[in-house]
Amino acid sequence: RLLAGSDYDTALHVKDRAEIAASPEVDLQSSSCQDELGKDLGCLREIEIAHPVSWSTMWWWLKAAGLANLLVFVVMLGLQRVGGLFEALSVAKWINAKMVGSGSVNDFGYIGHLAAVVWICCAIITIAAYAGSRVAVEASRKIHTSVVQ
Repeated sequence: RLLAGSDYDTALHVKDRAEIAASPEVDLQSSSCQDELGKDLGCLREIEIAHPVSWSTMWWWLKAAGLANLLVFVVMLGLQRVGGLFEALSVAKWINAKMVGSGSVNDFGYIGHLAAVVWICCAIITIAAYAGSRVAVEASRKIHTSVVQ
C-alpha cells in the first residue's frame, strides 16, 4: 500500500526489486506486496491502483505520448468540429435554396455535395481515431520501457 504523500512518478521510474524494496512509497508489510516482491513486477500494480492521478502524472504521460502524436490528434479533433459545421452548412444551403430560391433547384447537385462532405468527415473521424490510438500506444510503449524493463 502507499504511504501518505507518495509520488506516482517515482513509482513509475522504479526499475528493479531492490529499488522497490527500498522505496518509502511501498508498504512492505502488506501481504500482497510481499507476494509481489517475489515477482519481477514488484509492487507497481498496487501502487498504480492506490494512487490518484496527479498533474505531474498527466504531464509525464503527455510527454511519453510525443508532441507530434498529440498535435495530430488535436488537429484532427478540430477538423472533426469544422467538418460537422460544413455538413450542417451544406444542408442549410440546400434548404435555403429550396425555400427562397426560384423553385427549380438541382437536388442531385446538393445531394452530391452533401455526400462528399459526409465522406470527408468520415475520413477525418477515422484519422482522428487512428491518431488517438497512436497517442495511447506510444505512451504505453514509453511506460513499458521505463517501468518493466
